[in-house]
Amino acid sequence: LNGLYNNGAKPGDYAVLRVNMDASQYGFNRGVRWGASSQGLPANRAMLSGIYPVTTNYLVNPGFESGTGTAPSDWLVAYSNFLGQRTNALFRTGGYSFRFAVNGDQSTNTANNLNIAQSINIPALANKRVMFSFYARHNSAEPLITNTNQKVEARIYWLKGASQLSFVDGGNSFLPTDPTNVFRQVFVSGVAPTNATGLTAQIIFRSGTGTGYNPAITNGAAIVDDLRLTLFDPVYPEGTLIRMR
Repeated sequence: LNGLYNNGAKPGDYAVLRVNMDASQYGFNRGVRWGASSQGLPANRAMLSGIYPVTTNYLVNPGFESGTGTAPSDWLVAYSNFLGQRTNALFRTGGYSFRFAVNGDQSTNTANNLNIAQSINIPALANKRVMFSFYARHNSAEPLITNTNQKVEARIYWLKGASQLSFVDGGNSFLPTDPTNVFRQVFVSGVAPTNATGLTAQIIFRSGTGTGYNPAITNGAAIVDDLRLTLFDPVYPEGTLIRMR
């Protein structure tokens, strides 16, 4: 806000604030408040308040709460069972999370790219700002290998019907240098093409060495949970100031 004032904003002008509403699925009825003031009495302080409904999440089965055994519903899983499985251990919210694992028990596997994906048809998607986000962690019980490029990656594919138009990649690494046993937010954001009719939200777990992804690596795992796909409507350019005359 100070930056807007420095650029000539005056009292009475309107500013549009876009806030990342990623939070626990259980918090969808909780109010969100921002505000600061030098006023001593709370009743005299400026306050911006709002709520976010659970319907802002466009994913189906975002927390893997539905499914049979280790298989989540509504998600396409590449390499299932031990390498990629729904689990009721180490979940952040709800009762399940999803575990990506490169494990010695699967030493005959030659894949170095595990992923889950969900495609969604959203007719009103075109030219909207979209954010796909989730939380990831790695644990001391299944440590990622030091000095490797193991990472959890967020990606959005823009679709027109069944055809892929393009994609945006968050490029968010989740490396062995990150703190273990804690969740970290991973996300990707982009504006959908004007002719997009749907999208595919995908999470990729990669493992490899400094010179490339190496399928010979046989240990390390990552947990992902609290998945959310949000559309922001309308799309305002960054730093937009609406002047009311």
